[in-house]
Amino acid sequence: YMVREELGFKCYSGNLICGDSNINSCIAYDKNDKIGFDIIVIIKIFGTIHKGQNNYVGKDLWLNLLCEGTIETEFKDFNIINVRIYDKIRVKHERSLNEMLVPYIKKNELDFIAEEFLRKYYPKALLSPINVDSRLVAEKMGLKVCKHNIVKDKSIFGRIFFEDTLAPFYDASCDSITKLYVDANTIVYDPNSYFMSNIEKENNNTIMHECVHYYFHKKAIELYTILNNKFKYFDFKNEINFGNDALGIMEWQAHNLTPRILMPYETFRDEAYRLIKLFRIKNNCDTIDIISNVISSLSNTFHVSKQAVKIRLCDIGIKEAYGCNIWCDGYQV
Repeated sequence: YMVREELGFKCYSGNLICGDSNINSCIAYDKNDKIGFDIIVIIKIFGTIHKGQNNYVGKDLWLNLLCEGTIETEFKDFNIINVRIYDKIRVKHERSLNEMLVPYIKKNELDFIAEEFLRKYYPKALLSPINVDSRLVAEKMGLKVCKHNIVKDKSIFGRIFFEDTLAPFYDASCDSITKLYVDANTIVYDPNSYFMSNIEKENNNTIMHECVHYYFHKKAIELYTILNNKFKYFDFKNEINFGNDALGIMEWQAHNLTPRILMPYETFRDEAYRLIKLFRIKNNCDTIDIISNVISSLSNTFHVSKQAVKIRLCDIGIKEAYGCNIWCDGYQV
C-alpha cells in the first residue's frame, strides 16, 4: 500500500511488479567496531493504472537503506537495520568514510580531531603543556610496542601490524634480512632510525604515528588486505608520498595528525607565547632573536623534535619560526 501511494499507482498491490534495481549512492561511516552504510537504492516498479489492464507503466521507487557490517579477514555480519522512503534531506554522518574506508578529514578539522583523540586516550594533555607518552597511548589502545632494526639503510622509522604474520627485518649481527613472526596489533620501531634530531623524541613521534594509523585506518587496512592479500602491515618511511590513492591519503592524515596530538593546539599555543614573552623580557630583544631558545624549550616540554616544533609554530602563526633551524645535507645552517 505504501509503495502504491508513493508512486501514485491506482491499482491493487497484487498488480505491482518489481523490475531492475540499482544502487544510486552509498555512504560508509564509522560505527566503532562496525561499519555503517547509508545506501540509496532505485527500484523500477511496474503497475497498471486500472485493475485488469495489461498495459504496465514503470516508475522509480527511491529507498534509503541503513545497513551495518564488520570487516576483518572478510566482510561479514551484513544487516539491513532500516528501510525507508528516500528523503532528499540526508542524515549527516560525523565519521564518514570513502570507498576504501579511509575517513574524510579536512585540513581545518585536524586540530579538532586530534583533540578528540586525546580526550579518549590522554585527556590531561589538553589541560597543561606536557609530554604525550606515546607508549602509554599505545597500551591504552591495546597495542604492543617493541623495537628492532627494520631495514639496513634506516629508511623505515616504524611498522604497525594488523595481522599475525612473518615479516622481513634487518639483522645487524649477520648483515642480512631475516623473517620474524609478529603478532597482530604490534608496533615495531627502529631505535636507530631518526631524522636530524634526538633519537628518543623521534621514537615517540614514530610510535604515535603508528597509533594514528591503527585508530583511524584499521578498517581501511583490513579492506586493503582483503583486496591485496600481501598487505599485512604499514611502514612509516622517511620519504613520504602523499598520493591520491588510499595509502597516500592515510599517510597524509597520520603525518598531519601526529604532531597535533603530541602538541595540542591550545596548550602548545599558550606555552609558546608564554615562553616568547618570558625570553623577550629576560633578554630585552625581539622574537626573532630568541625563537631558537623557544623552540628548544618547547622541544623538551612536549618531547618532540625541534623540527616538529618549528613546523607547529608556523601552523599557529608565529612567522619568526620560518627562518629558524634550517637544515641542509643533515647539518643545521
